[in-house]
Amino acid sequence: MPTGADEAHRDWLRGHLDHAAAWLGVNMAAEPVYGWHDRTIGTAVTTADTTRWLRVVSEHRQWAHGDPHTLTWSTAHGDLHWGNLTHPDCWLLDWEGWGTAPSGYDAASLYCASIMQPDIAARVYVTFADLLDTRDGVVAQLAAAARLLRHVDLGEHADVAGPLHRHARRLVTVLER
Repeated sequence: MPTGADEAHRDWLRGHLDHAAAWLGVNMAAEPVYGWHDRTIGTAVTTADTTRWLRVVSEHRQWAHGDPHTLTWSTAHGDLHWGNLTHPDCWLLDWEGWGTAPSGYDAASLYCASIMQPDIAARVYVTFADLLDTRDGVVAQLAAAARLLRHVDLGEHADVAGPLHRHARRLVTVLER
């Protein structure tokens, strides 16, 4: 069980979850679950006729806003890959990492997550070319590639390192023009 500042943070999150449930008029149906590094808290909630999931996210203020100078920032899912999309009805799952990011970041993340499947990656790129072919989109692709390469550094998905490094080198060349 967390102690000190960790416990205070969890209590703070729980208070916000309680507030959100009351504001939405729903009842908590299970014990809350804390997300990655206690950034989120969530629980099943019920109304008279349905059960849903309610999640509250916390973020440091300086990370919740974009840079007003070098780029256009917009709200992003932050971890868009095929495992966070449903089919046949398209739902985005796992909003734990949402926030602001360079415009086109979600499209860039999905493209980078597809890079090992060239046909799928090409289809994603064509679909989102209006975002990815902008300066913001190039920066978003570099940011998405860097995030995935961080996972490689942690021992995950080593096979994607080469293609992501090659893609990043091409993107840097584009920015240098």
